[in-house]
Amino acid sequence: MFVDFDPARDWGGYDYIIIGAGVAGLFLARKLAGAGRVLVIEAGRADLSNSTGAGYYELDVTGRGYTPIGQRLSALGGTSNHWGGHSHPLNPVIFGNRKGFPGWPIAYADYALHLPEAQDWLNLGAFSDTREKTGVERDLLGHAQNLGALHFQFSNPIRRLGDDATRTQFAAEPGIDIVFDTRVVDIHLDAGGGRVDRLDLFHLSSRRTASVPVSQLFLAAGGIENPRLMLWSARKYRPGNPLAGGPNALTGKFFMEHPSIEPVEIYIDSRADISALAPHPFDNLMVNVVLRAGEDFLSAHGLPRFGMHFQDQAQPATNDIELQAAQDFFVSRSVGYQRIMPFFIFEQTPNAASFVGLSSKLGSDGTPLARLNWYIPPEEIASYRRSVLLFCGLLNQYGLAKTRFVGDGANPDWTNIVFGDACHHMGTTRMAHDASGGVVDPNSQVFGLSNMYVAGSSVFPSTDIVNPTLNLTALTARLANFVLNKAATAVGAIYRFGKGRDADKALGQGWATPEFAGVWSSGDTADVTLARHGAKTLTLAAGATDGVTVDLSINGAAAYSGPASGLAGKPLPAGDADQLALAFNFTGLPPKRQDGARTGLFLQTVTLQ
Repeated sequence: MFVDFDPARDWGGYDYIIIGAGVAGLFLARKLAGAGRVLVIEAGRADLSNSTGAGYYELDVTGRGYTPIGQRLSALGGTSNHWGGHSHPLNPVIFGNRKGFPGWPIAYADYALHLPEAQDWLNLGAFSDTREKTGVERDLLGHAQNLGALHFQFSNPIRRLGDDATRTQFAAEPGIDIVFDTRVVDIHLDAGGGRVDRLDLFHLSSRRTASVPVSQLFLAAGGIENPRLMLWSARKYRPGNPLAGGPNALTGKFFMEHPSIEPVEIYIDSRADISALAPHPFDNLMVNVVLRAGEDFLSAHGLPRFGMHFQDQAQPATNDIELQAAQDFFVSRSVGYQRIMPFFIFEQTPNAASFVGLSSKLGSDGTPLARLNWYIPPEEIASYRRSVLLFCGLLNQYGLAKTRFVGDGANPDWTNIVFGDACHHMGTTRMAHDASGGVVDPNSQVFGLSNMYVAGSSVFPSTDIVNPTLNLTALTARLANFVLNKAATAVGAIYRFGKGRDADKALGQGWATPEFAGVWSSGDTADVTLARHGAKTLTLAAGATDGVTVDLSINGAAAYSGPASGLAGKPLPAGDADQLALAFNFTGLPPKRQDGARTGLFLQTVTLQ
């Protein structure tokens, strides 16, 4: 429900408090509402979906040029209200360590498991790597080496969380209270400094204040506001405190964007079908193709990840100058040429000199504005130019396209060239294995604080070249599920099986190679050994091949006998031993596959409570 700001209101009794009503904040609220009362605090209004937050949301820009608002919106729905809907999942490559780029502290599978939930929330269909090739790939790329394409998809309809339908929906949500026109101006820790105790609120219109006790806090205010609020709140505590980013004071550091530039023009033989470079319907979805260099090529040449985008229709080359330029490029003449001006977008290397800090200028609420210092070192800018130069060489090799540098891009020194930004604010509360390398842990919990989490693209350790909205939503789904499972298993644990997960170490004999979402049994018997963590019961999330039956024993005692599919969701006694030895004995298995396996049970999770 929408609630009015009143200092005398009873602000206690909320199980979860969320700062920010954007994509991450509203998604969290919906997820958590079933487990407790939720309060969402939003600085903007419900009826001004495109408000830029004049007076408190401006940026004090230093370093490379940046728009003073940064395209942030302060309103119900946040920047979803001008989101273009352009989406693609992160590439598995970025989760591993690369030169200049830290790997993520979670496996790709731990992120990708939550993509379907994020896609559903954002009105996106499933992504496919096996979709039929478009005309761009057949004609423009042909058999060219080291070139590929990403199929971006569009939210349909584009998810606008400030629209009438969303306002009506959240206004009627009984388990979610949203207070508008209210800014959190301070976060206070308890006496021990290990948990958030309360928040100070400031009502922008009336200038009244209130103090709110905190049970669990979720900061979901965006990649600039998240670190700004943490840094301001950290001023009261010793250096190296959790709000400041731990021993290395990492809060706000490693600000990353997607630098973009239009440095070339491309002439393309008119016989080539390049319609997929612009948004178009395909397989009942709106998609477009982004060209990219292959992973081996990037690695061999030490290049960052980058992509070539084009979001307008190509124009025929018609005037004499353009036609002559095109004719001079091609050995085999065409009856006509298409001319396009693409833009390149780059992955930015994390650099501590690129940061969000506190300005000496104050906003209308009396707290400092955010200072944004966007920094890209000269050697990285030189690698961007090399990337474009080598990519254009690859594009030229098949014979249907010819490129040349134009404008400022023709300057061999790009050091002072003006890059566009994508308004993608990332990396400022980065996720890491420990507090020496980041602000939040692999579950997005702030290091050193037992009840504070951060949601959004500020937790990205690196960026890839794809838009963050889908991917920050998937990580938010992961965070919400972690918190809900933690609440459901205050005693016990959850073991998740699948490629790259730690739980796979508990598997004994009789299991196939773990797959994305779980692991198949591969023989007549299988076993797994788990620590009990004080739990009284265990429950399996699993699937099974039709007709397969199973006898399950736990520490030698019979626990279940019947259809293997009947194991799913059935609570089983865990006993009193510290270790649980689960032994499965299957009958009715199908014939062996070519690899010799006889699949019976697909084990996904074991929950101990």
